[in-house]
Amino acid sequence: MDLHDVLMVVVLSIAVFFDYKERRIPNILLASGLILALLLHAWTGGSADVLSALKGLGTGLALLIIPFVLGGMGAGDVKLLGFIGACQGSIFALNTFLWMAIWGGIIAVIILTMQRQLGAAFKRLRRGVFLAGIGMANLTDMVHKDEFSMYYPYAIPIALGVLSSFIRGWC
Repeated sequence: MDLHDVLMVVVLSIAVFFDYKERRIPNILLASGLILALLLHAWTGGSADVLSALKGLGTGLALLIIPFVLGGMGAGDVKLLGFIGACQGSIFALNTFLWMAIWGGIIAVIILTMQRQLGAAFKRLRRGVFLAGIGMANLTDMVHKDEFSMYYPYAIPIALGVLSSFIRGWC
């Protein structure tokens, strides 16, 4: 494990704690983590490493901007994936994004099953997709309805995505 890995794991662990306890990830944590990541890249690899870190930051932010705009993701989650990209690069951010989507879906299914809402959720989803498909509903409007809302700390699937990216990768 190099210093970039250690920094990322420390910031990610603190982010998971805050997201679980307070349902938010402090900006000061992410900003200071990003500054440290950029300084660390400058120190260990110079301007080429800093440029790579900035590309990773941009990739991480870009991957979650649409879910954020649609209301399915918090701003802290978007910034957290950007930070991960800044630490590890664009490919790692993409790998984490793919893995966290899988982990997020698994966790959502577990929560819905525990709440005995899985069948109802699939029925609502199927109805929404059908209505959107025939032009009778706008799927983005339906995402914002309370009946489709499910909240849980998404830093957890992000952390599981990071772990999966370390172990297996994707791309």
